[in-house]
Amino acid sequence: EIFIKRKEREFEVGYTLFGPHLDEYDFYISGNNCRFYSSQGQIRSILLSYKICQIIDYHNKYNEYPILLLDDIASELDQYKINSLFDYLQNNIGQVFITDTNKNSLKYKKIPDSCFYYVENGDVFPDNLKEQVNRTDG
Repeated sequence: EIFIKRKEREFEVGYTLFGPHLDEYDFYISGNNCRFYSSQGQIRSILLSYKICQIIDYHNKYNEYPILLLDDIASELDQYKINSLFDYLQNNIGQVFITDTNKNSLKYKKIPDSCFYYVENGDVFPDNLKEQVNRTDG
C-alpha cells in the first residue's frame, strides 16, 4: 500500500522518492566531518573507497559481483586516481557501467572487453558507428 502511494507521488515529481540513492552518509577523518573539511575530489575518493568495500562485502557474502554504476567519475578525480580505479575494476569487479560527459576521458583507456556508447537527442548509439559516420561525412 505504501509503495502505491509513493508511486503516485513519484510520477508527480518525476523521480523516485525511496531507495539507496537517497541515503546520506557522514565520513570522519580525525574527528572532522569530510563533508565540511574535504574537497569534492577527496569526498569522491572516499565514496568510491566505500563503494569498493561494499562490493567486496557483497562478493564475500554471495560469491558474485553486483553490477556497478558509476556516474561522471572523471570530473572530480585526478588522472592517477582514475587510472588506479580502472586498474582495480579490471581485476576485481564484474560488470560496470560508467557515464561521463567527456567521452575522451574514458574511451582511450586500455579497458579489455569494454564497449562505448554515446547518447544524442535521447538515442543511444555504439561509439564506433558515429566515428564511421564522421569519417564518411568529411
